[in-house]
Amino acid sequence: IDWSLQSDNRETPVIKGVKQKYNVNDVLNVNCSTAAHDSQLKWFVNDDQVNSSQLVRYNMDETGHLVLGLMFVMEVHHFQMQELKLRCVAQFDRTIADFQEQVIIRTMNQEVIEAQSNVGINSTADNGMKPIILVIIM
Repeated sequence: IDWSLQSDNRETPVIKGVKQKYNVNDVLNVNCSTAAHDSQLKWFVNDDQVNSSQLVRYNMDETGHLVLGLMFVMEVHHFQMQELKLRCVAQFDRTIADFQEQVIIRTMNQEVIEAQSNVGINSTADNGMKPIILVIIM
């Protein structure tokens, strides 16, 4: 028997609000939402669960989705790695699986992080730097 698990749209969290470009002192303000009311949303940055001071808790939105925000100021240390990985996990109380969405923002220097959807057209940024590809893994 193949017990492979597949999420449906109800369970898979969705990350929204990622900007194409971040600079030092910019505010990263993104939301994660899911229609699965029996889940708990959690944020991770570079595989570390974020502390509660960076979370923005919302009531259910108008569509009945659970929403959890992540907000923090982009500091120099965020630009010292080649990528900044944001991951939202929908964890279920009685579960055999957790579903997640992950966003990776890659940087080419220590002053600017740029993200670009891999669906979009690749081009160079206004400052001549190569764009950074935003990868969403489901």
